[in-house]
Amino acid sequence: MKKIIENSKTKLIHKTIKESDIVVIDINTTSKSEAEVILNLLKDNFSVNTTIIILSNLMTWYNTPKMKDVEENQEEEQEGDKQEEEEKIEDISSVLKDLYGELNEINPDKAKEIIHNMKVTYRVKDLVQLKKKNMKVFTEEDFPLRTPYKGYEDIKLFETRCLNMSSKYNHLNFYVIACGVAYGNGEDIFFEWFKKAWLQDPKALNVLNDGLNHIPTIHVNDVAKLVRKVLITKPDKHYLIAVDKTNFSGSGNDKSKLFNLIKSISKNVGSGEIVLESADNKIKNDNRYQ
Repeated sequence: MKKIIENSKTKLIHKTIKESDIVVIDINTTSKSEAEVILNLLKDNFSVNTTIIILSNLMTWYNTPKMKDVEENQEEEQEGDKQEEEEKIEDISSVLKDLYGELNEINPDKAKEIIHNMKVTYRVKDLVQLKKKNMKVFTEEDFPLRTPYKGYEDIKLFETRCLNMSSKYNHLNFYVIACGVAYGNGEDIFFEWFKKAWLQDPKALNVLNDGLNHIPTIHVNDVAKLVRKVLITKPDKHYLIAVDKTNFSGSGNDKSKLFNLIKSISKNVGSGEIVLESADNKIKNDNRYQ
């Protein structure tokens, strides 16, 4: 970083933005009016080819409806043909490895033994259908489907506007990075739990409901590394998701589960005790949610 410009020096800020070929906007901390000013300055400045990276939030996905298994099965049937129907699994180890991420060391013979013991003969198509039915998750390519949580509608609209501007203005190249919950280097998202654990007030940290919901997280250093990689490689994808490489296998040891996150804080900083609390009661007794 060469210099920091004070907010009060508006003209200098505008001049610097126009001269920059790289602009990073953290929409989580930038006001809507400030972000709009930046976009207006960039779109009218045809003299500089600019890459703009928007750091956004995964809460824009919160209310996205789940994929329907019926639609998936219909699509699979339309894509099938006689050759695929008759094709036996010859390399089932690679398919199982993809289907069950933890079976990394499985070999073809062992895979065939498993299938034989189950007394089921799978064809490739059948296994792909099973995979889609049980393991369907959203990917970056599904971003047009995202439906935001209440209060994040403006962020979603800003994301969409930026992506559309890439095709409208040849001198602008936008990337949107939807980040998980950022932590590290002074980020305060988990501060409340660390403070309570350190002071042991209360002795047992509260976990909302059963705590089995997944919390996608990302270290701020990893966000910075991704921004740098995007600037260097200029990927074809313009909507990216940034989360930690966490095990989402569904086992009780998933580090991404809220229960395990709070349990770890309590164990390493506080008493080691936790207590389950109803989210409805939390909202009812917290003035911030009124």
